[in-house]
Amino acid sequence: MTLGSRRTIGLAMSMCLVAATAWSQTTAPGPQCPQTTNALYSRIRSVPLDPQRVYHVRDGAIDRPNLRIDLDDGTLAFTEDICGRITGAFFEGEGEILLRPPNRMERGSLALFTGMAILEEQFTSGYLRFNDDTAAVLERSLSPASEGAEFIKEWSDTSRILAEFDALRLLLDFSHFLPLPAEMTTPKNQIANSHICCTLTC
Repeated sequence: MTLGSRRTIGLAMSMCLVAATAWSQTTAPGPQCPQTTNALYSRIRSVPLDPQRVYHVRDGAIDRPNLRIDLDDGTLAFTEDICGRITGAFFEGEGEILLRPPNRMERGSLALFTGMAILEEQFTSGYLRFNDDTAAVLERSLSPASEGAEFIKEWSDTSRILAEFDALRLLLDFSHFLPLPAEMTTPKNQIANSHICCTLTC
């Protein structure tokens, strides 16, 4: 996400929050999954918000080791699927982030950009990118939104721009969906580290 109060703080923040996730155990690639690396990368870096997945969110929370994001009240739209998986969401409303970097080096990096070794900030909008079950976790806090078309129109371009920032990391995660060369016999049941990245505006 992207954070700030009267300032905007760019947090290029990627964390492996869960040890490992077996992708193929939950979702198999659909027929519309890109079949080449270039096509997959293009899809990941330009994935749009889904007009059919716009919700009102209240008391939503994403709780990970060293990171908690509260979506107290607002509107949220998920991105369209990539190979049968939701990989992002845009939020506007009242939210709060608490980030406790796990080691001195990461605390130093955070302090360099924000002036704080531990980040606790309120925010009014944010773009989330993830490769795990974040969308499913948030579903319990969602209800239909009436202003979906207006929300998509307002944030569509911003969302597409922000989608580029984490595209390479997600490409590595999704590469096991690509067809294997004939000479390779490695099973596609690969394991990917789980992560969530965010850009917030306060």
